[in-house]
Amino acid sequence: MKWLFAGTSKEDMAKGIYVSIANRISKLRVDTTVPVFLVGGVIAYHPYLKELLEEKFGRPVQIIEKPIYVVSHGAALIARNHYQKSSKSPQNSAVPSGVGN
Repeated sequence: MKWLFAGTSKEDMAKGIYVSIANRISKLRVDTTVPVFLVGGVIAYHPYLKELLEEKFGRPVQIIEKPIYVVSHGAALIARNHYQKSSKSPQNSAVPSGVGN
């Protein structure tokens, strides 16, 4: 609210929010020997965050193709595995229609 009352531009407020997010993420412990990938809807629509994180981590950050679908795809795979493990009879072990396709 302070920024709003001070007449800070929308662009500068947005940059401040991005910098705040990047600062919080950069405090996470990450294995520097593995690549960094960003997934989810936020990164799909806010590529400036990628640039800030590359600066914070000091290395390339990659965005996968269609990052918005990764979480739902992972949830579907977990559901399929749970379904297959919980089914005891062979006829029930088939994957439900639409899962994993």
